[in-house]
Amino acid sequence: MNKFDDIIERYFKGETTLSEENELKKYILSSDVKQNHKHLIPLFGFYQAETERTIPEKKVRKSKIKNNRYVKWVAYTGIAASVMLAVTLFNFNDSKDYAVIYGQKVNNEEYAQKMAVEKMNKVNKILERNLEPIESIGRVKATIRTQKANMERTKELIQSTK
Repeated sequence: MNKFDDIIERYFKGETTLSEENELKKYILSSDVKQNHKHLIPLFGFYQAETERTIPEKKVRKSKIKNNRYVKWVAYTGIAASVMLAVTLFNFNDSKDYAVIYGQKVNNEEYAQKMAVEKMNKVNKILERNLEPIESIGRVKATIRTQKANMERTKELIQSTK
């Protein structure tokens, strides 16, 4: 067994050093390769071709942002929107306290409270009117319960006298 047989065996086991692999590649790709190692020429030839192959660099297009109309338009639009938002937020409340009654702005606090109390009283009257039937149903249910209890007592008395 010669030196290269041992290196080839260790190469396929993954136990060779980098210098041994380079020596083996030179041997296989040389004209002194033995007949029993010629089947490895395509393998090492492929490795050699792949190492020599270069990947073409992609050309990166550099855009000039300074002259791009779209970028300028977006920037100006953003600035205008920010200014409009700031003006709207800071000038939204003209007066601190007011109420809107029948579509009119009212600054008189006493008048606004008086109107609110009147509206609440109207709501209370409507609720009382609408809740009366429900209350009467509750009274009827209570009467039915007492009558039912009286009937049960009467049945018990009748059964006890038999």
